[in-house]
Amino acid sequence: IVDSNGESVSVQWRLRQREEGLRIVDVIVEGVSMAITYRQEYASVIRQRGGLNGLLAMLKQQVSALENS
Repeated sequence: IVDSNGESVSVQWRLRQREEGLRIVDVIVEGVSMAITYRQEYASVIRQRGGLNGLLAMLKQQVSALENS
């Protein structure tokens, strides 16, 4: 992908075969796995905010902020 400054950005997709066909299960940008990044971020939130309920509350806040912007 070429960004607005004309610089190339490396993007790869990791695919898995499912009954419905191929599905993207990870996007890797400049060598960084988005699946691993989100997994680590969610694990940290779960530890710091009192479990799964804390994670769900954070995600609801993020969705609400996006809807209101």
